[in-house]
Amino acid sequence: MEPETPTKITPTPPPLSRGRPPKTRSSSKQKLGLRTLIVALALCVAGVLVFVVLPDVVQERTADIRSSRERELEPVAKKAEVSKELAPYANLEREKAREEATVELASFVELQAILEEEMNVDAWGSIASENVKEQATVAD
Repeated sequence: MEPETPTKITPTPPPLSRGRPPKTRSSSKQKLGLRTLIVALALCVAGVLVFVVLPDVVQERTADIRSSRERELEPVAKKAEVSKELAPYANLEREKAREEATVELASFVELQAILEEEMNVDAWGSIASENVKEQATVAD
């Protein structure tokens, strides 16, 4: 018998690599350094935006919002001045009417809860119940 000759195996690139040489560590280090540089640059730009540009934008928008609210509140302020000029009994009557309305609203809500929870009004009188709720909303 003849001694067997050793078989020499040569590496071949996989079919999807298209003959490219395998990546070396130095190229991955370069990519890592490039990624780190890009991330650092992005963070610097974001920091400049947050600490330099954004405060001016927020201040301008806040001033715009305040001026629009002041314009909306001018008629309310005039009405408040008129109410201060009313006779003392008129303010008392207004407060008394507000308290009575609050009491009536509370009793309505209590009755509504009883009708819905205990008497199941939705099963036998949903249309009438909705009409009453609409009237109460208008009155409120």
